[in-house]
Amino acid sequence: MGAARLHGFADAQKRSVVLIPIPAMHPHVARGWVDRLEEYLSVRPVHAQGMIPYSSLYTVVTGVDDDGIIYATGTTNAFSGCNCHSVSTYTLITLPSGHQAGDTDPGGHGEVAQTTASLAMSGSDFQVDGTINVNTTHNAYCPISYTQFVNNEQTAVTPPLKNIRAYYRCDQSGGQCTTNMGFRAHRRCNPGNVCDLLLSVQNNWLYTLQTVAQISINGGLTCAAEKSMAQQQTSCHSPDPVP
Repeated sequence: MGAARLHGFADAQKRSVVLIPIPAMHPHVARGWVDRLEEYLSVRPVHAQGMIPYSSLYTVVTGVDDDGIIYATGTTNAFSGCNCHSVSTYTLITLPSGHQAGDTDPGGHGEVAQTTASLAMSGSDFQVDGTINVNTTHNAYCPISYTQFVNNEQTAVTPPLKNIRAYYRCDQSGGQCTTNMGFRAHRRCNPGNVCDLLLSVQNNWLYTLQTVAQISINGGLTCAAEKSMAQQQTSCHSPDPVP
């Protein structure tokens, strides 16, 4: 085919071709299999699992009321960027007498599990000296890395408990057994700077012999009396049976 005929053929074909514009190709579209494999194997930062999983575990005794009910809280906090960690917490209170009570939070409602256990003291609980053991068992699991990164780890607090048995006089400053928010105030006959004031709803006896548990929490002293063991007296006596 001569040059003239080839040129004429090209012109004829050009008139029958319709050009359709296509969008510009971005650099990340046309990649080889090596690039794609690298992308597949690389860590996806959206899950934030390349870092060591975070957890905060702790146990606290939150209070003891005048009736001798002890409250303790255990917390497992396993916050993450994926909001996908499974956590659980179990808190157990054990008195020197052996009396126990516990509570569990199996999780299922976020990445923080918290329990508040309570134990009501009674009878011999007020008469045995020793250490209150408050122990929490923590667990946390990451489904992204398939890691039980908190595995039955323990936190504990051990407040001391001391029994006293002492004579008390019902507060007469405002009349027979002054009341304070519905409680009657009993003041120690032989002040010892420990449990010098008791509040009771049980009796308005002028003089009583009381069995009291002195519990030290965070440097402060809390006193709870076994109301059913209170004994009426005719006067203040000295010395106290268990000062």
